This record gives sequence, C-alpha cells and structure tokens, in this order.
Amino acid sequence: MEYLKKIPKRIILMYQNDIDNIAFALKDKSNSANNYVTIPIRNMHNEIGNLSGVQYLALISFIIYVCILLLFLYSIIVSINYNAWRNTFIPLAIIIIGTASISLLIHGETRFKVPFMPFIIILASYGLTSIKALQKSY
Repeated sequence: MEYLKKIPKRIILMYQNDIDNIAFALKDKSNSANNYVTIPIRNMHNEIGNLSGVQYLALISFIIYVCILLLFLYSIIVSINYNAWRNTFIPLAIIIIGTASISLLIHGETRFKVPFMPFIIILASYGLTSIKALQKSY
C-alpha cells in the first residue's frame, strides 16, 4: 500500500515541467554539475528582473508547456461533454496506459513523459480546434 500511495506524486513529478533539455542554451557546459536551470516560480514576482537569459527561455518554455497541458485537459473535458470519445480514445489510452506503467514500474522523472508528448500535443490541438469551433458558432 505504501508503494501505491506514491504513484500520484510520481505522476505529478513526471508532468510538472518540461525544461529538462534547456541546458542546451548554457554557454559553459564544462562542469556537468552546473548544467541545470531552475526557475524561481514561488518568488517570481521578486526575481523576475534578476533572471538570466537561459532562465527567461526556460520560463517561456514553461508557459508554453502549461498552455499545452491546459489545452490537453480541455480536450478531455470536451470529449466527455460532447461524447466524442472516438476522437480522443487512442491517444488518451496511450498516455494513460503509458503513464500508469511508468509510474508503477519505476519512479517518475520529467524526462519519462517524452514519448507521450506527441499524443498530448495532438489532444491539445484537438482542444484548440474545439475552442475555434465554439468561437465560429457565436
């Protein structure tokens, strides 16, 4: 039971951010211990002026990632409300089964969600087209 209690936290940790590879923008990569970029999310209102260029790039990447996730969640809501499961079943099944498998077998790191990102983006685009369809109807 203790093992199963950790699964929701593992899933949250796996999908919490998408700046794993942002270190490509660092100028000096000679010391691998310094190849990590962090964003001060909790103190962003105080630290926004003190961020480095790479941190600004990571922040923009994070904002885009959050928008993709929100559109992904919206597409699930649209599928439920309009009974359109045929449109989202296969990509959603891949994401759910894959995430559950990874969370059950190994601890979740943010890099383990990479194989599921194309399917999340597909569903996010479905959510975006649903928004555009709603705008045209008004």
